[in-house]
Amino acid sequence: MCTFVHIVVILRCADSFCCLFFQRKRQATIACILNEMWNSS
Repeated sequence: MCTFVHIVVILRCADSFCCLFFQRKRQATIACILNEMWNSS
């Protein structure tokens, strides 16, 4: 389950594709959020 910290990290980073795609923590956060969205649908 994604934590509040994960959500804050991705929101702070949402305007930077470099940040989103080249830092492992951001990749893991995206995967976590997408997984939760998939599971909740």
